[in-house]
Amino acid sequence: MQCPFCGKYNQPGAAVCQYCEHALPAPAAVLCRVCGVTLYSAGRCPRCGVPSGMVVDMRDSTAATLIPADTAQAQVSKDLKTEERTTPQALRSWNRGAAYSSLYWCAAHGIWIYPLLTWALAAADFLLGLLWLSNPGWLPGLIWYALGLAGTLAFTIARCIWLGKNGGRLAWISRRYRSLEEALAAQKIWSDKAWAGALLTLLQCAALLVTLICALTQMPAH
Repeated sequence: MQCPFCGKYNQPGAAVCQYCEHALPAPAAVLCRVCGVTLYSAGRCPRCGVPSGMVVDMRDSTAATLIPADTAQAQVSKDLKTEERTTPQALRSWNRGAAYSSLYWCAAHGIWIYPLLTWALAAADFLLGLLWLSNPGWLPGLIWYALGLAGTLAFTIARCIWLGKNGGRLAWISRRYRSLEEALAAQKIWSDKAWAGALLTLLQCAALLVTLICALTQMPAH
């Protein structure tokens, strides 16, 4: 440990500098990345002998190879990207559960971006509708309301198509199934119950379409 007053090095764990006799700051405690023992200085772990900042390479089945912790983290990120590109062929087909029950399917798999976007668009449509109803003769309010409904309808259709095409890949990445068989069995359950979600999605699209048509009919002919 280096003394902050005289700049000379002392033995690890020393409380007082042996040269200038100033009190040394308490060392920051870190944990060994391999066995978890508390380390108070850089060097080798007193329990397992692994140098500070090193971890076991997860790709080595013998656990004999050590690599820097930053390199290990980079390997994990690279492996996740590789896993995304190597989704099993059996999961690349059309996913009916993700397409037709998209909101429930996304919530079950921890994918919140699509439900949040759907709810945000629904809230925007509601506010635009209230704005227009407060002044039915205001043409810009009617136009914005119609555009909001059209955007929500287009997003709903695009969401169903995109999730149907990519649902298997997203399930394989996000849910982290323990095996391909478990993933296929879970997606089959979603597909078998997809008719209920399809009915709700069709009702939602029909309601949006009818509301949009009603809003368009309120626009002046000129």
